Amino acid sequence: FEPAAIGQISFQLSFLSVFGILQLIPFLPVFSQSDSLRLRILKMALSTMIVSFWLMLFTLPIINLMTGFSSFLAPINNVIHIFIVSFLLLPIFMVSLFILVVGFIFRTEMAEYIVFSIVNFASRLWEEIININLWFNQFGLVHFEVKWSGLTMFCYWAFLWAVPFLSSNLRKEKNF
Repeated sequence: FEPAAIGQISFQLSFLSVFGILQLIPFLPVFSQSDSLRLRILKMALSTMIVSFWLMLFTLPIINLMTGFSSFLAPINNVIHIFIVSFLLLPIFMVSLFILVVGFIFRTEMAEYIVFSIVNFASRLWEEIININLWFNQFGLVHFEVKWSGLTMFCYWAFLWAVPFLSSNLRKEKNF
């Protein structure tokens, strides 16, 4: 009921997510030139799952304040959504924008019907995928009884911020 509030929260979540990703980058699997295609795909999938799970933990206080619930199946769904948005929706929307601009310049509006039909189909497909996501996520829903104040959020994020660095130091000491 508050589009501006949703926009503000989304904006803050995106900055928080970028911070979380930047913190995690040094700990993600490293690619080498000798890696096979299969190993590279495996490393990409593992990296994506790690980032998705980390961001679920990192944004938990804000999501919990908004909804009171979180789903532990969300990292799996997020990977699926990232794949679909990256390799289906974004290319369709970018090609559509290009065709629309070219059509406007050269006055060939007849292609718009086909282009927007494809965009509409992709958008409706995305809507169905989101509905399936909502259904799937319900099996992993957890309700947290945490009263998030500024201090508890700070302590939670300080703990999360320390985890990668502590694990890095342990790895160095044990020569992993």
